[in-house]
Amino acid sequence: MKCALVLALPLFALCGCMSSALDEEIVSSLHFDAIACPDLVAQRDALAARYAITASGPALVPGERPKYLEPGVGMLVPDYRSASEKQRGRAIGEVAAMDRSISRRKCR
Repeated sequence: MKCALVLALPLFALCGCMSSALDEEIVSSLHFDAIACPDLVAQRDALAARYAITASGPALVPGERPKYLEPGVGMLVPDYRSASEKQRGRAIGEVAAMDRSISRRKCR
């Protein structure tokens, strides 16, 4: 019993690492609706340029799980991504949210 407890404690410490980090990349587009269209388009283009996010590139899917990560296992896998990868993931989420706001309001 003690052995099982000793083995389970580190797993509980790692729970939620990858899953919660990927969920933070999903951004709501509603708070971008308060920004004027020209300013929002300029802000979106500047953020996309900073992180080299192109419209012709792969589809923007914030919080996308890695291919090796089976559904439901993300809460047991620690987030080993570098700080720059985490920042780029967050930027992808923000750009995708801005795109939804821009298309919903027909800014372009």
